Amino acid sequence: MNLTIRIKVLKRFLSKKTHLESAKLSSSYDICKTITKSNAKNFYYCFQVLPKNLKRSIYALYAFCRYCDDIADSNLSKSKKFNSLNTVKDNLNTSENLKFIYPALFDSIKKFSIPKKYFHMLLNGMEMDIEMKKNIAHYKTFNDLKKYCYNVSSVVGLMCIEVFGYNSSKATHYAIQLGYAMQITNITRDIFEDLDTGRIYIPKEDFSTCEYTLAELKKYKLNDNYKNLVKLQISRARKLFIESQNLLPLIPNKSRFCIAAIIEIYSRILDLIEKYDYDLINNHIRLSTKEKIIFMIKYYFSYSFSQIFKSNS
Repeated sequence: MNLTIRIKVLKRFLSKKTHLESAKLSSSYDICKTITKSNAKNFYYCFQVLPKNLKRSIYALYAFCRYCDDIADSNLSKSKKFNSLNTVKDNLNTSENLKFIYPALFDSIKKFSIPKKYFHMLLNGMEMDIEMKKNIAHYKTFNDLKKYCYNVSSVVGLMCIEVFGYNSSKATHYAIQLGYAMQITNITRDIFEDLDTGRIYIPKEDFSTCEYTLAELKKYKLNDNYKNLVKLQISRARKLFIESQNLLPLIPNKSRFCIAAIIEIYSRILDLIEKYDYDLINNHIRLSTKEKIIFMIKYYFSYSFSQIFKSNS
């Protein structure tokens, strides 16, 4: 076989290999989109009008986070959960010949230079959930709780701003604060759902401060002290949301609206808790799909028009 023929054969082989890799990557991104659409109740509509390259990578990040969260929340034994998370850790370090969500994830990590340490921190947060002592106030102080919130929520914000882009190192601080705010909102909204699984995230010091006991919580007593306990969480979350709004000017216009809509959606959850007089047993605190779409459209057009005016000025 002469050199010319060998080159042609090699080119044909490389072309076929590239096509197969492209199909594998495309399929992986489709899987990530499906996972996001099925599970990201508060986020999916906010992602819809992101530029395609950003949106696909956000899907990949969400799918990875969801996959890890599902392992931690599964009915597997503790040892099997740890084994599954260790497999994920190994996969993060291997990055070759993997299917499912991994091709899309690794493509996004490479494309946006997302630090791998964020993914390992998330896995540490999942391990904290698995190790959580049941039926007691696991965290003694709010600072203890924040360490957990950082690993399961703030690092996700740090991943996302690498995709969105930012023009100041201050963006990382505000992304961390936003992660705290969102996780505290989730913990507050789901206090009784978590209680049913033996998980109590509210810090022990908060029960003491509000003179409300764990025994009362387990008996679903919604007295004034209980309300003060919930009000304390809402106050913390609101302050963090207000601070995290400083992130918006540091993010490019093309993705800024997405964060603005998420902040409003989560702030609205806090409003609803107050509206229903802090009764988190008899009320399902969720926003309708219509409300989420309205928030997304509101901020999308707000930032789109501001960009048009800026360009014409």
